[in-house]
Order: sequence, then structure tokens, then C-alpha cells
Amino acid sequence: MKQEQWLIVDTETNGLRKPIYAVEIAAQRMCGWEPMGAPFRRLLNHDVPIDPVAELVHGYSRKYLRENGMLPLQAHREFNEYAAGLPIVAYNISFDWDQVLFPEYQRLAVPISGSKGFCALTLARRVILETENLKLDTLKKHFRLGDAPSHKGLNDVLVVVRLFQAVFQPRLEGSGIVGFENIAAFSRKTPVAKCLEMIQQKCSELSPQLRERPIPFRKPRRRRVLGIQGAEAHRSHHQQVIAIKACAEEFIALCRGLATQSALNDEGIVALKNWIASCPYPYIYPMNAVAKNLGDAFENEAVTENGKTELLDLIREAISAFPPAYEAMS
Repeated sequence: MKQEQWLIVDTETNGLRKPIYAVEIAAQRMCGWEPMGAPFRRLLNHDVPIDPVAELVHGYSRKYLRENGMLPLQAHREFNEYAAGLPIVAYNISFDWDQVLFPEYQRLAVPISGSKGFCALTLARRVILETENLKLDTLKKHFRLGDAPSHKGLNDVLVVVRLFQAVFQPRLEGSGIVGFENIAAFSRKTPVAKCLEMIQQKCSELSPQLRERPIPFRKPRRRRVLGIQGAEAHRSHHQQVIAIKACAEEFIALCRGLATQSALNDEGIVALKNWIASCPYPYIYPMNAVAKNLGDAFENEAVTENGKTELLDLIREAISAFPPAYEAMS
């Protein structure tokens, strides 16, 4: 990429039903393969209903956005200034640009920020052989690209930054694909199997796993169920809702047992911490809210008294908020 400047962008939304509103815009300017300056993140308060399933994943309720979001016009003005006309890359740009950002520019009558670049997901299809799927969560775990919670705009942006540096850069440069326009063209090149075969032949010395790896057959990626990167695209919406509800019900049952105490004991808190660590949906309310506070409750591996009091209050709040938060799910 040399010194070419471009932008990695991610959005979180109120759901998938049109009109789709951005509730978070996150971005990182890039110069070549390196981040350039501080990242960008804004929460937007459109004051519109948030789809319950989307809220469970990214954690932004209508109330939360009213309290913490900014006016959309101001957020887009600031993003426009940050984007500075640079080409935008996103992990599923057909959603972030085509269905979220561009329609919102038209609806709000604001200047277009940046320009549509290429899709990091379609590039991954042509570069990565080792994983059974190309969900951002899967790549993050396989290539150890970070451990921050997924489905937060800025966290996902930073994962994509590391994906470009740790995986895309050595494989593309090792295959002689250099420069933004050439990479963009490669992200659209067909047939995909030929692209993967070339990467395998040129870059097998970079990663021993590539040498004997069969070229994978992957079904075309379905439209994102929840409007966020890493959504469980190969499970039906109904199946996912059932799984989320069952997980939350188990969590709330554990919390109810703890809430009967006048004060939390260390054993109960450790049990709660271990349960969250093994939970398949730690980013979903109320697990995500309690998990955040749980980390703050520990000091030098011991639970502070203030931490216990705050955690108990939050557990009781989660119990009372749990049924209404899930009633609209279907």
C-alpha cells in the first residue's frame, strides 16, 4: 500500500428493517498498512425504536442512546471531517455502505463521507483458507487478533486493522499484489478458487498451514441476521433467538440465587465470573452489563466491598429488566 491513505469503517444499527439507522459509526484512518492518528467513534441518537435482537447484540437501547448518543447531523459532520474523502473499506461493505451509510446521507441530506472502496470480507474469501467460515469472530480467534468484546463498532474496526496487518499484508505482498487499487481489484477477482490457489502457492512458506490445505468450498454468505459483523449467519433467526433466551434465562437463574443474599460472597462472584467466561453470548444484555462491572469488582484478584455492593445492585437491576427486554423477541 506504500503511503496510500484509506479508511476502515464499521457501523452498528437499529436493526435490518428499512429505513436502517446507524447507532454507532467507528473508523480508523490508515496510511499504507498502519493506523494513522486516533480512531473515530460516535454514538448516534436518532430516537427511533431499536430492534430487540439488535439491542441484545450491540447493547445500545433507545434509552441508552438518548443519554449517550449525539445528534445524527452533528455525528455525520464530524465523520465527514474525519473521512476527508478517503476510500472506505468495511467487512461487508454492501451492508455498511449500501444499506446504512449511503441511504442515511440521502435521508439526512448531508455530504457523502469518503467514497466506496472495497469489501474486506470478499478479500478474505480470496486470501484465507484455514477457517471453516469467514465470520469476523472466527478470524479474530483463529489469528489471535484481539480479545475485546465483538459487535462494538470500534472493537470490530480494530480487529479488521489487525487482520490487514497480520494476514492480508504478508499474503498479498507475497503474491505480488501491491497498492490499494490492485488489492481492490483482487477482492473482486473470479473465480475465487483460483485466487485461493495462487495465495496457497505463493505464500505457503509464510504459513505451513497453507501448504497442504485443500481449497475450501464455502457457501455464499447469507445476509447478516442482526445487522452486525460476526452475526451467526448460518443459523436461522428463530434458532438464534431461542439460544439467546435459553442462555439469558440460565444467567438470570444464577443471578436470582445470588440476589437472595444481603451481600455477595467471593465464591458466588467467582462462580458468576466463570459462567460468563463460558457463555456463548457474553456480549448480550444482561450478561454484557454484568460482565463489565464484574471486571471492575476485582482488585489484586480479590473482590472489593464497593465492588460487591455495585455488582449486587446491577444483578438486581438485570433481574428486573430481563423479562421486558426479551418479550418482543420472536
